[in-house]
Amino acid sequence: MKYLLDTNIISELVSKNPNANVINFISLLDEKTLYLSVITEEDLMARFANRIVNIDMETMLIWAKQSQKLKAAGKPLPIMDTLIASTCMANDFILLTRNEKDFMNLDLKIINPFNA
Repeated sequence: MKYLLDTNIISELVSKNPNANVINFISLLDEKTLYLSVITEEDLMARFANRIVNIDMETMLIWAKQSQKLKAAGKPLPIMDTLIASTCMANDFILLTRNEKDFMNLDLKIINPFNA
């Protein structure tokens, strides 16, 4: 399995008082299975070399379809959230995020490490 880290997970990992559930969950994973979106955090680029996921044509096509679907349902999301979700869909990632509710209207695999 491959995991895409949402910004809130990255922020938690570098916080002064990180949530123990998040630390424990992440420590059980092979770091080579953890990825970042190119839109997430510039200062982590070196650590995640070769695991930074670009936004390609497939991701953008999924993004357009999902954005239209959410808008039609009256539940649009911010562009950054739909780009992160589309990146997961295009690359078969599980999204690690605290914000499950933000992504609940999408067909997306999600794990909330805060509750794990």
